[in-house]
Amino acid sequence: MAITTNGKVSITNLQVGSSADLAGIISDESGTGVLAFTTSPTFTTPALGTPSALVLTNATGTPSAITLTNGTGLPVSGITASTSTALGVGSIELGHATDTTIARSSAGVVTIEGVVVDTVSAANTLTNKTLTSPTVGTQASFDNQAEARFLEATANGTNYVGFKAPSSVASNLVWVLPSADGSASHVLQTDGSGTLSFAAASSGVSANDQAFAFAVQVFA
Repeated sequence: MAITTNGKVSITNLQVGSSADLAGIISDESGTGVLAFTTSPTFTTPALGTPSALVLTNATGTPSAITLTNGTGLPVSGITASTSTALGVGSIELGHATDTTIARSSAGVVTIEGVVVDTVSAANTLTNKTLTSPTVGTQASFDNQAEARFLEATANGTNYVGFKAPSSVASNLVWVLPSADGSASHVLQTDGSGTLSFAAASSGVSANDQAFAFAVQVFA
């Protein structure tokens, strides 16, 4: 051990038994605990201050409260749901700040890039959306004579056939489709109560008319 010209002690070949021994000869240390080196150190409740940049990689654990400023590489593991503490304020940026933004616009409403994310429990309006194999649980309603259109094959164009309601309906009416196909030349008929079935087409000439025509031919 040597004393330098500025009055400070230069430690050379000094052996200490523990971190506590080393702390005993240092007067300006902060905190308590054991000596930590740069590779895989363990810090217990350290106060890091406000770093200008912070990179967290493979960080785990669940902090009771954390504020990240200028932080990158944020971990996902160790974050749990809470009904009393919010994770972040305002919005979440995915990627760069000019990329995708997820935000809370109001109670129970989330937006992506300002567009409301539709949920199954709310009444939402879908515009120009393509639904692939959707399942309707109750009924599908077409408002104000909206058309149900069935388009031709894409390779052939954009023409379609369809159905729509009349401009005025006296009472609600639902037709029940047949449970099986009919025979060739059968037509779709109703029983007057909304149940449809396939039946042979009528010739339009009653049995009496046919008998009268036969009599005319016989006695002519």
